[in-house]
Amino acid sequence: MYLGEQTVAVSVITQSTGLADAIEQTRLDLAAGDAVVRVTRIRSEGCRPTAYELAVLPLGRFPGLKSDSEITHDLLALASAHGLALGRVTEGLDTVSPTSEVAEHLEIGPDEAVIKLDRVVRSAHGLPIEWRIAFVLKL
Repeated sequence: MYLGEQTVAVSVITQSTGLADAIEQTRLDLAAGDAVVRVTRIRSEGCRPTAYELAVLPLGRFPGLKSDSEITHDLLALASAHGLALGRVTEGLDTVSPTSEVAEHLEIGPDEAVIKLDRVVRSAHGLPIEWRIAFVLKL
């Protein structure tokens, strides 16, 4: 992916599968016992990290998606590959102090504010298919 002259790279740090916790159940309209895939990623421009992302996807809403499938940053491609069309997106924005984990991954000090983007993407049928929180460096 390109942004002006800079190359934007996305790297997966961790990916795991498990049962949705109470917050994930609420944000993704899931029941207790529903499985999710959790992905942690870093977005970088050139050699500089610019965003730290935490994404959660409900496994049961992606027909044919296996728990060990690699989840990329391209939600449109992932949804299309599993027969889903994207629908409404809601996103909130706030300025926050980074946790130590966020600061470490973004290579900033704990006193530098970051932008927090909290997004839920729904399918064309209205079901939530991704909850993502991104912590982005302020420009």
